[in-house]
Order: sequence, then structure tokens, then C-alpha cells
Amino acid sequence: CSKEHFGFKLPISNIDRICRQLFSKDCNGLEPGKWHLVRTAIGIAREEVRGGTKRAERLERERPEREAAAARQRLFQEKRVALGRMGADLLAELQSLEPRVMTA
Repeated sequence: CSKEHFGFKLPISNIDRICRQLFSKDCNGLEPGKWHLVRTAIGIAREEVRGGTKRAERLERERPEREAAAARQRLFQEKRVALGRMGADLLAELQSLEPRVMTA
């Protein structure tokens, strides 16, 4: 029914949730004045499915960007370590030259 009216096949989990929320346990159906609640619930379920699909597409689009950021971060850390070593070596060399500068 939702496929005909809404162009959307309602998942079983959403059908169960809609039934739990709209129908009481002792009720055999829905009152005629409450059909708008069913339409609203189906619309919400449709948007939930669309939102999940859009989220998956967005995550897939962002994946290369996240991988590039991780690669940049690794490169930054490698250069930081290398420059730290280079700085320590230069400082050690400078300290070894200090006595010669003081005596000159």
C-alpha cells in the first residue's frame, strides 16, 4: 500500500513500530479520523530511509578526504620527528662550539 501511495516500500521494522504506536492491543483497526497519523508515520519512515541513504552517500564522498587528512597527519608527524632530531643535533653541535667561542 505504501508503495502505491508513497512510492516507497515500508520496511518491516517500521511497520511494527507504526502498529505499536497507532493501534492499541485490543483494537482491530484505526478510526476513520486517524488516517492522517498513518500517512504521517509512513512519511517519517520514508525520510528515515532517505536520510540513511544520504548519510551513506555522504560518508562515501568524504572517505577520500578523511584518508588524505590522515596521510597529511602522518607526514606532519614524520617531519616533526625528523626536524626535532635535526634541531637536537644542531643544538648539540652549537654547545660543542661554545667553549671555542668563549676562548676566542
